[in-house]
Amino acid sequence: MSYLPSSSLLARVAMVCLGVVFAVDAQTVHAQDAEPGRVPAGLPPEVTGVVLEKASDDETEALTIEEIVDTLVLSASNREESALTAPAWVLTISREEIDERGYEELTDLLDDLPSMDVVRPHGDTYFRSYWRGYRNLIGAPYLLLVDGLVFNHLYLNEAEVMATFPLSSVERVEVAYGPASALYGPNAAMGVINVITRATPREETGITSSARFFLRVPTRPSFDFETTSQVAEAFLHYQGQGWRASISARFDSIVLDPSLANKFEYLGNRYYENERFYGEFLDSPELAGSFRSESRKQAIDARVGFGGTEVGFQRFRMQGGTGLVYPADRAPNRIPYVTLEQSLYLRHHHLFSDTLSSTTLLRFRESHIDAPTAWLEFDHSVQRVTFQYWQSSNYAMTAAHQLSLSAFRGLLTGEDELVVDVGFRYEWRDLERDYIRNGLTYWDPSLPFSSATAGGPNYTFPEPTAAERQLANRDTVDTFGLFALARLQLVEGHYVNLGVRIDYNSFFGEATPIFRGGYVGRLFPFFTLKLLYGQAIREPNRRVLFGGFSATGSNLELERERSQTLELSLAYQLDFLALQANFWLVDVSNGLVSANGTPQNVGQRLMAGTDLSAVALFDIPPLRQLKLWLYYSPYFVTNEEVVAADGTTSMQPIGDLAAHKLFLGVTADVHRLAAATALARCIADRTTVTTNPVPTVPAYCTVDANVRFRDFAIDGLWFSLRVTNILDTAYFHPGVGSADTGTTPGRWEGDTWVGSAGYFNSLLPQPGRALSIHLGMDY
Repeated sequence: MSYLPSSSLLARVAMVCLGVVFAVDAQTVHAQDAEPGRVPAGLPPEVTGVVLEKASDDETEALTIEEIVDTLVLSASNREESALTAPAWVLTISREEIDERGYEELTDLLDDLPSMDVVRPHGDTYFRSYWRGYRNLIGAPYLLLVDGLVFNHLYLNEAEVMATFPLSSVERVEVAYGPASALYGPNAAMGVINVITRATPREETGITSSARFFLRVPTRPSFDFETTSQVAEAFLHYQGQGWRASISARFDSIVLDPSLANKFEYLGNRYYENERFYGEFLDSPELAGSFRSESRKQAIDARVGFGGTEVGFQRFRMQGGTGLVYPADRAPNRIPYVTLEQSLYLRHHHLFSDTLSSTTLLRFRESHIDAPTAWLEFDHSVQRVTFQYWQSSNYAMTAAHQLSLSAFRGLLTGEDELVVDVGFRYEWRDLERDYIRNGLTYWDPSLPFSSATAGGPNYTFPEPTAAERQLANRDTVDTFGLFALARLQLVEGHYVNLGVRIDYNSFFGEATPIFRGGYVGRLFPFFTLKLLYGQAIREPNRRVLFGGFSATGSNLELERERSQTLELSLAYQLDFLALQANFWLVDVSNGLVSANGTPQNVGQRLMAGTDLSAVALFDIPPLRQLKLWLYYSPYFVTNEEVVAADGTTSMQPIGDLAAHKLFLGVTADVHRLAAATALARCIADRTTVTTNPVPTVPAYCTVDANVRFRDFAIDGLWFSLRVTNILDTAYFHPGVGSADTGTTPGRWEGDTWVGSAGYFNSLLPQPGRALSIHLGMDY
């Protein structure tokens, strides 16, 4: 690996390009001057002024099949297009569906998406979504976007900040399946999740606002208001003459169900409260004590726009414990873990003419692991305690530009059209290598703090220190991407899509080409066919390169992972019924896996499966509408190369994946003022990873229900009751990482502790029945 000191040169080139773009923009025709009806295909709403909303002004009007499965989407090509003709399988979850289902944070929707094996440790690993069989330890194999801006963590490449986003500001969520690296660059191997907010231009001036408050209380073994989870959030948007402003915020306190301490051996309070493990740390309730893991999240998103120009600031902070991740005889689950995301951007959309438009972005971003993140561990190998504060500060500056051109229309067949998008993205990153750490190493838990011991040192309780910039522990990295996408229509309803991208990363010292292509055809008015191929790259994140610790290692010699995906999609649509089948095959080379506790590139991964979906609408008096939907996701192949202790490799099944997943939903729109929704999830048993002493996680089914009342007492006021895990099903998720603790109870053999066999719990018990009360106001 090498670092090429090209930061200043590339930065100057990028700034000059942007300056030229803005200078040209100032001399060109503004969007309002374009000829009506000749707006280039696929522009974002900031340019066209057209807001992607339901056809009806009445938000409570029943949806149609077309509005559910064939909405306009942005995420597949970064421009508006029909979901059924986009070069990807795109699922859209609307704001109305979010409210109907009673979701309390945005990650809830992952539980109802096909080809997602969701694991919820509720801790420093907040959730894992093994998309299309891609099981990984650290770093998401997809990109999380907010209105097209990437929010994967700069150090971890995680997407867990998704849990902080205010639901009240969400217009819809687009989930685009399949490799998107040709458009978005590295790490979009499995797809993208794009959160589209309501902070867009409106057709009419005035104020739009929303506020909501949630309370969730576990019901087993009894109601306990000390463990009540609370969420409060609000959204405000003002549309003036030629300008707009919006702000949204969220504050929550989520308490993990304390009854989980009794459902797995190494979550028991007899370990958490043991002085022989944690000594005087038990006197610090923010660090140790009985089972308790609470997360507190804060978010703010503020924007101001003038025509096609927008300035925005976002701040997302998560502070939580370690949840269910680690065994209680190695680490308490109260120790704090904090991540912070901040973003400031300027984005300008411009319509040069009826065939040419542009989008320009300047952005500064911070992505930190913040104070008071800590690690407290009872080390079995030496029967001593380690305690450290950890921090990591990471920064990035981005300059990007995209041109969209409708090259010709009606020149050959009368129905032909060519749309071309070209652009570049330059990003300068200032990144930590290893964590900044300070604290105690190997402290005897029998010794008190602040008192000299016979022949020993004087131990004092460590305090966190401010993160200091240590140049030897930092890298400046340049990344540069150039891309071109084209969509050709020769006959109406038949499209050929091509795309190519070249990405350069100065840390890895290489430029990587990426290709995508495919055919999309409306063979009949009711039948659509897609045949798609795409390549992607996934880069090792800084944590697996440099930031190893006792639980998991790191490896500076890791290289980029490559993948290619082939998909066949079929869609059949009637007035009341929509059926889709999506067959996919993912072939990964140079795959990143954890082998013997160390990340390694070991070779091939091969995953294949299908997603079957059905949506049906029925008019059944006295109901206004009955909506049913189903997803069924079987895997055909999920294999990867595994490294044995002697260094040999062999193809083995990827662990922790359910071969069959079935998701069912029904919404009974009882009246304009009331609706009831039930969600059922059935997950087949999961064969675990080879390092897990528990060979199988049993199958389970859960059911959630939500009843929502609109215009409750006064116009705009709504109220809902939600029950999660209504059957109080006792079930587990597989552990993350090596999941190697086992279930054998720990014991003392003299002065030696023999306990959990590893650093990650083998099983993660999930919460039982809980009751939520939601109260909201939309104006």
